Amino acid sequence: MAEETKEHEIPIAPVFRLIKSATKHHVSAKASVELRNILEELGSSIASRAKELSEHRNAMTVRIDDINLAYKHFNEKKMDLIL
Repeated sequence: MAEETKEHEIPIAPVFRLIKSATKHHVSAKASVELRNILEELGSSIASRAKELSEHRNAMTVRIDDINLAYKHFNEKKMDLIL
């Protein structure tokens, strides 16, 4: 399967190193690409929620508290799906 031509925010090499470091196993290029795609999707979802939270407090800046709360909401939603 050929890689899509879409530009990505996250390069493949750090994702490859992350998998390699975490698993101590060989890592396929396809695995690195797939994890990169997943991380970008999750990051976009969390960032979008953080933006909503910043707008709720009438701010134009997304702060660390917004990111942390958005991540907390993401984890709670994930747990609801599991249970």
